[in-house]
Amino acid sequence: MERNNELFYEIAWSLRSQVFDRIIQDGPKSIFDAVEKYNQFEVGHTLKLATSYPEDDPNNYHLTGKGVFTKNDVPDALVTQKARLLVAMRLALLQRIRKLIKGEIDTIVELGCGYGINLFLLDKLINKDKHYNFVGMEFSNSGRELCAKIAKIDEQLKMKVSFIDHQEPEIPEALQFDPQKTFVFTCHSLEQIAHIPEHYFEFLTTIGHTGANIEPFGFQSDEVLEGKEAHRQYMEHQKYNMNFLEVYEKSLANNVITETERDYHISALQDDNPSSFVSWTAVK
Repeated sequence: MERNNELFYEIAWSLRSQVFDRIIQDGPKSIFDAVEKYNQFEVGHTLKLATSYPEDDPNNYHLTGKGVFTKNDVPDALVTQKARLLVAMRLALLQRIRKLIKGEIDTIVELGCGYGINLFLLDKLINKDKHYNFVGMEFSNSGRELCAKIAKIDEQLKMKVSFIDHQEPEIPEALQFDPQKTFVFTCHSLEQIAHIPEHYFEFLTTIGHTGANIEPFGFQSDEVLEGKEAHRQYMEHQKYNMNFLEVYEKSLANNVITETERDYHISALQDDNPSSFVSWTAVK
């Protein structure tokens, strides 16, 4: 399943890149303008990737590398309304991150950034009196290429793009971070990793002294939460992450990090996969 997830995003970002090519050719006013236009396109279309069931593995589907966007049968006015609402909801979600970026922090790193939408929206939220260094780390090659392509729309934006593998995380030699001046976060990028490594938060602290995680882990808690059992069943069916909270709690107990905030239900950008939130600082 994880292999198909990896292939899905490799193919999906490549196809989405073609949509962005058209948007960029039309001369967007800003990165935010380009993101809004793409978001409207995505709401109005469904991406379908071709699959096959080979004779030697008839019980599991395989991606063929091909796909197509099909137009949804939804009035344009409703598409525009929903697209704007989704952007507004994501901006509200990222305000939780924005409030933590203060003091001497000058670098913002997202692990599993996709095409960089969260970093681009954070740039919009941040006071322009201070220009930050942005680093988008992403597993898929097509995602990294698309993120770099969009960043070029704004010549003032300082953006680096690099590889990350959540299962075997390490900092590329080409990148160097001052943890005291770096903020690191993830946003729904760990959910499709069946099990993150035990030392994951130790690794995060080598990047940033402060950080946060917006991930769907509320179902792993002992809290009484609306829809918790349905969420757990969904995650098990998808073979999504089941040990985020366990690894996080061990990191707290072992004095790797100190918690500054925890909220089990902060957003429902995806109705069946609500977001939870933790923020922390490194102990050492």
